[in-house]
Amino acid sequence: MLMPLPLPLLLLLLPAAQEPASPAAASDPQAEALFQRVAAAQLAGGEPTAVEGFRVQLTLLERAETRREIDLLLLYRQEGGHIRMSVTDSQRGARVEKGFDGQRYWLRDENQVLQDLGAREFARDRAALDDARKLCEELLLLMDLRRLREHARGLSLEDAAEDRRILRGRWDRNGAAWGFALQLAPDLTAEALELTPPPPKEGEAALPRQRYQLSAPTQFEDRRMPQVIEEFHDDEREYFVRRIEVHKLQWRRPPSPAELAAESPR
Repeated sequence: MLMPLPLPLLLLLLPAAQEPASPAAASDPQAEALFQRVAAAQLAGGEPTAVEGFRVQLTLLERAETRREIDLLLLYRQEGGHIRMSVTDSQRGARVEKGFDGQRYWLRDENQVLQDLGAREFARDRAALDDARKLCEELLLLMDLRRLREHARGLSLEDAAEDRRILRGRWDRNGAAWGFALQLAPDLTAEALELTPPPPKEGEAALPRQRYQLSAPTQFEDRRMPQVIEEFHDDEREYFVRRIEVHKLQWRRPPSPAELAAESPR
């Protein structure tokens, strides 16, 4: 059973991210050079290789109306947003799979019966898969900071407590300008990332400011990324929204569309 960690000290070192910078804001050359070093440091040796998809085994602990802990196997391919997730019920030893193959949402129950999730009564299942796809997008960003660097604008650099440094900038996320603040340890390891959404449009609800506390950096297929990721919203510093512990990650050979198809046996 995963237990909540004590209040993360390093999270307190990260000031609130600034509002997204003006599109005309120029980047600080020193900040750009440092960000390039940070992104390159994630990959041990060889030429930088983009992460296009992955297979990951993880434990997800969520704080919602009830506390939930789930062991997941996720297969994800960024092109098309294809996903396949496998959830095992440890008490019954049964496994259920859900996925999106680019054309339809589907479920395969413990008896291997395939069910199309397109009907109205499966709205919650589709929403759960969409949430899982967003989770995969966040994991993709954290395991490949080069993506953030290549799309960052208005970069600036500042010093923080205990020899930490913070890279700030603006990032186009789903067609909207978000602000970000990336906190770095003295060895250039990313320790925390904060994403600040743009102001909501009229009639829309405001999105939360997201803070990711990153710890236990580990190499997976020569790529260094945090093994433990805790997500906080807005000014909350003590109680995370969810906690992810990565157990196994394969990224060098992303899942093929055939592997992610509903008809593909597992």
